[in-house]
Amino acid sequence: MSIRKASAVMAAAIILLASAPAAAAETPSEIYSKAKAMVNAGNYAKASSLAEKYKKIKPADHSGYQLSGMILYKSGKYNKALEQFAKSKKIFSGDYVSETYSGFSLLKTGEIKQAKASFERAYAINKEYPQSLIGLGACCLKEKDPAKAKMHMKKAMKTAGDNDPEVYKDIAGIYLSENMPNDAIYVYNQYLKLEDENPDIYYRLGKIYESLDNRRCEKMYEKASELKKKNPVYKEALAGYLMSHGRSNDAISIYEEAVACGSKAWQPYYYTALPLFQKGDYKKTADRLKKAIKYRDAKFSKDIATAKMALSAALLRSKEYKECSKISMEFLKDDPKNESLWFNAACAYAMEGKKSEALKSLSKAVSLEKSNKDIAKNSEMFKSIKNDPEFIRITK
Repeated sequence: MSIRKASAVMAAAIILLASAPAAAAETPSEIYSKAKAMVNAGNYAKASSLAEKYKKIKPADHSGYQLSGMILYKSGKYNKALEQFAKSKKIFSGDYVSETYSGFSLLKTGEIKQAKASFERAYAINKEYPQSLIGLGACCLKEKDPAKAKMHMKKAMKTAGDNDPEVYKDIAGIYLSENMPNDAIYVYNQYLKLEDENPDIYYRLGKIYESLDNRRCEKMYEKASELKKKNPVYKEALAGYLMSHGRSNDAISIYEEAVACGSKAWQPYYYTALPLFQKGDYKKTADRLKKAIKYRDAKFSKDIATAKMALSAALLRSKEYKECSKISMEFLKDDPKNESLWFNAACAYAMEGKKSEALKSLSKAVSLEKSNKDIAKNSEMFKSIKNDPEFIRITK
């Protein structure tokens, strides 16, 4: 191609680029939809930013203020939520959603009379919105009038029918917060009469029965797991119940299923790792224990020491010496008197050829537990340093 032709092609390309339409800006409805999606995902900071953007574009639309109010309510900022709901209602007096959640916000701040009045106004606007009836029921419970509360709650369930399981969850949640588990059980069972294949309802029933130490708990968890075979949460709950009732073999089998489903809880990995250790599958043991430690929570505190020692030992036995010494020393920062971790670190350092580190770690292990002297003398892992004067002194 000649220079002249090349220049002409380039010029044409530049003209095409310059004339290409710019990316279309997001429409207000797209911004609003994104904000709602962020709310559903629990990303309230992003949702709030989008809601503010929407309100700037459409300041006369009440729905932006309603959305901001809902975000603040879900974030636990009830007084600020009330301000946004008030702005929405000022623009549109028929905003029964803002009126209802003004009521829930007032309930959260202990303003029972004002909350009740808000729910009544919402119900007067839209008698087909079950949340206002739930709010009235909650107020009646606070006023120690359970009979009237149940009347409102039953009416809410009838209004919702089988189209909105969240209504049943909300009502049951209120009963549970008021320490009325049997009423919560009744609500969930009413929903199951309408739709008997919702695994989440069986799971929630299982949680209540477990709190009451009722054997029906097991059946509920089994049903939830059967309906949603790939959900590890239901399997974790079932296995946890079995474990707490002394059925560890059955529990471990279920925990294995939870692992296969990609569990994000520590229990499946911890309880299935120990049998693997006993079978001599140290690599898989180490992998499981790493995940158990990664996913640990407050309940893991009593098992953390065992998990750390087992992980250290598994790495040592699978000849991952460098990782064993590194992890053992990291764990010792939190547990400096753990003689097993010191001993494992000493073994790993010796196998790595790090004599100085091995002797220091062994000295610490022996000072904490004298029996480590004989174990060290008989261990092949210290073969390379057994004739060292410092090793002889430590194990004397």
